[in-house]
Amino acid sequence: MHLRPSDCMRLFQRVFMTPSENDTISPTSDDNVDHDLEIEDVDITDFGFDVADRPAHFGRSPVAMKITKAALTTLLESVGSKPPETGAALFGPVNGMGVDVVEFDVEGSSRAAGSIYSPDVEWGNARLQHWMYQSAEARRLFTGHCHSHPMGFGWPSGKAGPAMGDLGYTEAVFAMNEVMEVFLIPILTGTDGHGPQLIWPWVTTRDDPLTPLWADLEICEVDAFDQRPFNPEWEAQVARRLVVVSNESPREPETVIDEPPPAHPLVSREAYFARTEGQLSEAFHARRIVAVGCGAGSFLIEKLARLGPAELILVDPDVVETPNLTRTNFEVTDLGRPKVEALAERISHVAPHTGATYHQARIEQLDADGLLDGVDLVIAGTDSVEAQRHCNTIAMARNIPALFIGIHKGALGGRLIFSVPGQTACYRCAAPDRYEDLTATDGVNGAPVHDLHGEVGLLPNTLFVDAIALQLAVAILERGQDTPFGGWLKSLGPRSEIMVRCDPAYDHGRRMFDVMLGDLPTEPKPYADELKAQAFFASDTLWLETKLNPACQDCGWAQKRAREEGAA
Repeated sequence: MHLRPSDCMRLFQRVFMTPSENDTISPTSDDNVDHDLEIEDVDITDFGFDVADRPAHFGRSPVAMKITKAALTTLLESVGSKPPETGAALFGPVNGMGVDVVEFDVEGSSRAAGSIYSPDVEWGNARLQHWMYQSAEARRLFTGHCHSHPMGFGWPSGKAGPAMGDLGYTEAVFAMNEVMEVFLIPILTGTDGHGPQLIWPWVTTRDDPLTPLWADLEICEVDAFDQRPFNPEWEAQVARRLVVVSNESPREPETVIDEPPPAHPLVSREAYFARTEGQLSEAFHARRIVAVGCGAGSFLIEKLARLGPAELILVDPDVVETPNLTRTNFEVTDLGRPKVEALAERISHVAPHTGATYHQARIEQLDADGLLDGVDLVIAGTDSVEAQRHCNTIAMARNIPALFIGIHKGALGGRLIFSVPGQTACYRCAAPDRYEDLTATDGVNGAPVHDLHGEVGLLPNTLFVDAIALQLAVAILERGQDTPFGGWLKSLGPRSEIMVRCDPAYDHGRRMFDVMLGDLPTEPKPYADELKAQAFFASDTLWLETKLNPACQDCGWAQKRAREEGAA
């Protein structure tokens, strides 16, 4: 199973008690961590510990408590060597039910001072995020919490209030983490010299978090861990299986988010949309958009997600590479990850009321009927001319509006074309040059000469093109609504091609302005020259009319059908 970091982010937010403003928060760097120690052979008796005998009236856990030798060493040399009421967070692999990372809670343990251990909330959140944002192989999930009791008392304390007492804490953990199915709460006794030094391997489950169960303790390597169980209700609600296709061959299905994820408890829908109230219709929040190309367009896609459509479906075959970082919203921790996966994860962080699904594939490899079912807009932000052409074909065949984004050489300017069946020409009509013979290649990487793979350019320019594209996307989705963008398309009429000039050195833009201003009179003064010298410079647009080709193989019949449906 593939699990996004956002699915397990809020595990420490409700614990025994929240630190006061005067409490000292421990550092969140690795300096505050007791690191794993590599040793050849270890047994708990090497540290003077043994496993307690199971009390007869407690049931058995459905899973074993598995821990690596190195993690056990860290646990016994930290919590096991200090006074009672100290603790440590336990982490394990995403797919493995066990513990291979133990991190001692320095501040929470020192605050207890032998009284009542209370995990350090800030530190716990920081460590959880640290492990969730590692590479896929190194990523770890919060799996349990170990602490020590005084006087040989090895039973978990009962719930004493919301998130209070050992079992109240585990109940709160399950409440804050819909993914978790099992939580480990081993207890150490005898660290104060009262009685033998024992480990009590307790486990709680989501079905009954207030009833501790006894687990078999096993020391083994990670590859011997059992499959991690997840909450089946969560799996049924938010996951589906998609076949992710690479350029070479099919890969195993991965689990991706299928519905808008449950919102953060502090981010109510009313509060989230407070500053866009009245600007967008309710219909907008039910829209579904396919976005093809998630590189330079990642900012556009993120900003669109923040407006709150129901779902964004991301399509891109590539992974995040270092050169992408200067012109996208990806982070260093995303390097090597599929762009679609990283962007879907980011959407879950910034747009809690928008769902995100993804396909790591070329658009031409996907089943168009399944992909576009119920979709309201196709955004083609890819640098592949073949992909743009395919987007036009499949969108027009299904009467779906489409938006095409092109950033020109050096990012000095760009070209936007949108198509709304029944109102405008399609991409093929507006850009016949993109349908010329594509057999010629650049002689470097074999790409068609029409493509601009890895083109240089600065973020301010690409963002300006994306900003105009975002306005168009909203206008298409809001057409006919009584909102600020609802009347845009009606006002534009057949003008569906936008020339965007970012830089005064953009030669095509300069020539286009010359053409548009060419009809101005030259007497009593050269008005065009005066406007260009005193009014126009850069960061401007021209909104141009496109002509419908009745014989167009992509939209001619679609336009006719749209008009017929409108008349009916």
